[in-house]
Parts: sequence; structure tokens; C-alpha cells
Amino acid sequence: MRGVEGSPGQEAYQQFKAGLPGNSSGERRGSDHSKNTLTSPLAANLVSLMEQARQNVLQRGSSEFYPQFWMYDKISGIVNDYSPDWRRRVQSEGFRRFAQRTGINIHDINLRSELSDNELEERQQFFRDIANAYGIAAYSQFTPMQKDQFRGELRENIRYSDIANVTLTEQQRVVLQYIASATDTPVDPDQEEYSFDTVLTQPEITEEEMLKDPRYDTW
Repeated sequence: MRGVEGSPGQEAYQQFKAGLPGNSSGERRGSDHSKNTLTSPLAANLVSLMEQARQNVLQRGSSEFYPQFWMYDKISGIVNDYSPDWRRRVQSEGFRRFAQRTGINIHDINLRSELSDNELEERQQFFRDIANAYGIAAYSQFTPMQKDQFRGELRENIRYSDIANVTLTEQQRVVLQYIASATDTPVDPDQEEYSFDTVLTQPEITEEEMLKDPRYDTW
């Protein structure tokens, strides 16, 4: 379950936390090289996790692995790892009773108690922007089913967050470029803004398209 110590989100974030908003770092306002040095461990960790996942799929005797959607889905999962709402739910008496019934050891759950709700939200936003920008860039590489899911998630962003585009910082662009290169996803290194309309103005994905695609059940 999300939030358990040692989860992929925790691994990917741990080496990079000093470079995120709300953390002090003498390098953050330095040269492009120092910013890239801070960002590279995060991006490299994500790519390493992707390669581990690919190997796991191959070891199970399958060749059906789609790196673009895996990467989008993994970064989206990290967004959930830093949810203040999730932390409040886990701290509730109702969850404690649920954990007791199901054998979950609540002491194994990383509540990130050292972070305020505002700091959690800053980290959420950092990863959410990258996930959305990457999904937009990789959209043409998704299967029909993946496209349909991504379109729905963009619409949820518009409905609940009232946003229709993302503007990336330099650090976010470095991460995006790194993971895009690793997944053969073309991105413009100088592009800062990614509009949801880039995807949502394209034709809707039909049920027929999803059923006809041989990768229908593959994520």
C-alpha cells in the first residue's frame, strides 16, 4: 500500500529531497550544472525502477511492457505518496480499526511526520506537473486503453483543480528530459508549458478501438 517505507515513491524521492521547494540547498540557486546534479538522482532512480519492472515482466515470460505508461503511472503514484488527505485518513481511528482487522502494521507506514501539510502539497505539485507534462508528451505512444485513462485523469484535473495546463520549472524540465530520453519519448527541452488541450482536442477513444487493440488488457 502507498506510504509504506521503502515504496518506489520513497526511493525515487529520497535522494532528491534537498532540491525540492521548501528545502534549503546551497546548490539550488547555482549553475545549470549544479541544478542538474541535484535532479539527476531522482530521474535516474525512476529509470532504474522502470528497468527493474521490465526485467520482472520478462522473467514472468511476458514481453508486454510499455515503458511510457509505466513511467506516467509511477510518477502519478508518487503524487499519491505525498497526499495530506491520505495521511489524515491513515491517522484516523477508522483506519486503525481496519489495520487491526486486516493485519496491517501501522508502524510500517511512513506518515512523513517531519513534513507539514504544505510541504507535502509542494512535493505533490512537483510530481503532478511532471506526470501531466510527461503524459501529454507520451500520449501518442499510449495504447488506446491508456489514452482513455489519461484523458479521464486530465479532465479530473480540470474539474477538481481548475487547471488546464502546467508550467514546468527548470528542475522539472531536467527530470522530464531524462525520463523522456529513457522511454524514447520526444520532448522539446526548451518547452515550459504543456496544455491539456494538446490531448483533449484529439478524437475521443472509442470502445471499438480499445477492444480491437491486442494490448487491451495490458498496462
